[in-house]
Amino acid sequence: MMSSFAKKHRINYLCSLFEISRIAYHRYKRGKKNIADSIYYRPKHEIRIEFRRNLKRYSSRRINASLEQKGTKIGCQKISEIMRKEGLRAIQPRMFIP
Repeated sequence: MMSSFAKKHRINYLCSLFEISRIAYHRYKRGKKNIADSIYYRPKHEIRIEFRRNLKRYSSRRINASLEQKGTKIGCQKISEIMRKEGLRAIQPRMFIP
């Protein structure tokens, strides 16, 4: 899509319009994937799946432990940061009082 606009407009203008860096545009044009997307997209997806699988009761430490069992290495602080950005907050179950 951006390549069709590139014939009429300057790259700087298009990059600011689409909110991407010029480096990211040129890497994409050469066929290289954005490294940041591949690093952060997969953990975001896995964290979201693990969070919902456990009925929104797992905090960052428990999610970290379950992801480590599956072989995904990501720090607890990064999981906490991703959860905060995605709006994932663990439910604190109430105590049962008969």
